[in-house]
Amino acid sequence: MITQEDIRQIQLAKAAIYSGTSVLMMQLEIAAGVLSKIFLAGAFGTYVYPQSAQVIGMYPHVPLSRVQFAGNAAGSGARMALMSVDIRRKAREISEKVHYVELGADANFQDEFLNATYFPHKNLELFPSVRRLMQN
Repeated sequence: MITQEDIRQIQLAKAAIYSGTSVLMMQLEIAAGVLSKIFLAGAFGTYVYPQSAQVIGMYPHVPLSRVQFAGNAAGSGARMALMSVDIRRKAREISEKVHYVELGADANFQDEFLNATYFPHKNLELFPSVRRLMQN
């Protein structure tokens, strides 16, 4: 049985994923069309159908061929780091380049989050294939 609370949790999760991605892309001045890959990781990413996630507006609109599952990326990375000095060195190099972003402090976050709570998304212009699907 699926409850209203289940739907609300999906709504909040997809809004958080989309708005976080959207704000980061705005800060980096990157359009969805230039993304070469979107990786879906973790249990949530493993069990969601890419087309379904796209239809509800979970991630920026890209061709489905660019969506790839990463599985348990955190667990896999930890195991790799435990087994390899080279991987630990590479992880350290990457960590030194990471820039922390407080998403909630971004001026656009609240609007992005609220728009992303709609199913599929408040602004269907951002999802042309979903808009076409709904018009048929």
